[in-house]
Amino acid sequence: KMLTIKESKDTFSKELAFESVDSIPTIDRTMAEKLGSRKLGEVVSLVSQFNVASDFTQVAVNGESKRVSPLEYASFTRWSKNKDLGIPYYVSIDMVSGESELVKLEESIKYSTSDKFGRYINRYIQSKNPTKLIENATFEVDDKGIPYYIAPVYDFSIGLFGGKDVKEVIVVNATNGKMKTYAVKDVPKWVDRVYDSFLVLGQINSAG
Repeated sequence: KMLTIKESKDTFSKELAFESVDSIPTIDRTMAEKLGSRKLGEVVSLVSQFNVASDFTQVAVNGESKRVSPLEYASFTRWSKNKDLGIPYYVSIDMVSGESELVKLEESIKYSTSDKFGRYINRYIQSKNPTKLIENATFEVDDKGIPYYIAPVYDFSIGLFGGKDVKEVIVVNATNGKMKTYAVKDVPKWVDRVYDSFLVLGQINSAG
């Protein structure tokens, strides 16, 4: 009963019809990582300070399919040296054309998975929400290109540990740490990943 299942009135082919084969995303995570690393290599001043993080979240930015990932500090020493500056770029890969872009931010990322101590994004979110069950936050950008981390808040609806589901979503601005908690129905439309794919597949299998 965790999923609302309704029978579609359309045929399967109509439900999943593409307007054009040219619009089908073809760039997977592995290819995105290669393209992102190649793009970073074009900027000599960044290569020794940063790597490309492996996030490459699939998102829709202004209706276009992208994979986005922030840069990450190359080491603890590099973090110590650059933490006041922050992470000034993220990588964006067009999933249809394969075009890669190193996007310069107006405000640098100060909270991420490669930051340390209180600025490590998962620790930062949990410290502000100590009683909530939160798993790894996901990197996304909104339609204006502003970077965020999206953290689902989980609950168990069947007994103590059964019926795992998302009950809230915490949205954190990666540049200044400002966060806001939303009910699932109120999550901003630009947010692409609220439910983890493994969670959804588990619910589908439970529904038979």
